[in-house]
Amino acid sequence: MSAAFDLLRVEKLDLGTVPVALENIVKNFLTNRKAFVSVGGEHSLTKFLRAGVPQGSVLGPKLFSIYTNGLSEVLKENESIELVIYADDSCIVCSAPTKADLTDLVNSTVAKHMDWLRQAGMVVNASKTELIYFRSNDVLTVELEGKPVTSSTTLNVLGMTFDCQMSWETQLSRSIQSCQRLKPALRALKKKLSSKELIQVITSHYYSRLYYGAEVWYPCLTKRLRDKISAVHHYPLRLVLNDFKRSLSRKTLAKRTNKANPDQLVNLKTAKCFISICTNCSPFTLFHELLSHAVIENRRPRRPWFLDMSRKRIGRQSFANRVGNLSKSLQFDWLTDEPLSNDSLRRQLKKTFFT
Repeated sequence: MSAAFDLLRVEKLDLGTVPVALENIVKNFLTNRKAFVSVGGEHSLTKFLRAGVPQGSVLGPKLFSIYTNGLSEVLKENESIELVIYADDSCIVCSAPTKADLTDLVNSTVAKHMDWLRQAGMVVNASKTELIYFRSNDVLTVELEGKPVTSSTTLNVLGMTFDCQMSWETQLSRSIQSCQRLKPALRALKKKLSSKELIQVITSHYYSRLYYGAEVWYPCLTKRLRDKISAVHHYPLRLVLNDFKRSLSRKTLAKRTNKANPDQLVNLKTAKCFISICTNCSPFTLFHELLSHAVIENRRPRRPWFLDMSRKRIGRQSFANRVGNLSKSLQFDWLTDEPLSNDSLRRQLKKTFFT
């Protein structure tokens, strides 16, 4: 969407069951806003803003999510359609048994999506709209506002690159290239910083790039790709210890620098996700989604599920199957037929994950 936050219409904002007094406060916050442009000490005329939420505010993304909440209801009519939204970034996932059926489904879904956005006052940016066909290198074409959109082999979503084979090689290559560009800076900083300070820089700037989103893509990497990322992982540690002849083993490097290996780092990132579920938010929605797939009888058809397809390439690489490896290790014997309160579920989750 183009200028999505700037097009939110206050009069169309439905806050649901929010108390009237609070709703009035929020709408008062969004109305009678003014703006002007200042360049080199010169100011433009002041204009009233008829729409939009302030970007950078705490309420901005939340209000936009509430504003677009009705979109999911429009697309829920078909079980073969899944809508994934993060603020103004939205993705539609469609599945069908044949390419012809899939093309028809995507075209009809896009048409519904566009109609809803028009009624909400939103504008679609066709040039930013991307399409990917998770099957092979085959090409899929759909219509958007009368213009053809052809599928590509890769798709970038929130900084992560998906490819049509779900091999994650493109994502890994981009992560490694980003780290390679930092190597000259690390060599220069080595002359200025202590070993402890340099390790802090490596952790915050080098590893943060290398392992961005790793809890999703790392567990499915082949041994060849894991060896590749391991070499990039240990390079800065050798720099810290002046091991330019590569005489120290990787285990020794980790011990002397007190840094975890790639497997341990990814396990830590995954554990943090579970901690976030337990402590930072109401755990019901996200954890119940995991539970609905963790038990075979509860898996819903035509939606992402935990399926044992480890011998098939795409099945093994799928996000659902990787999360499935975690769900199999969790114990669900504390679940009962009686509904759990927020606090009791949180306590049970902590007990299950961390004891």
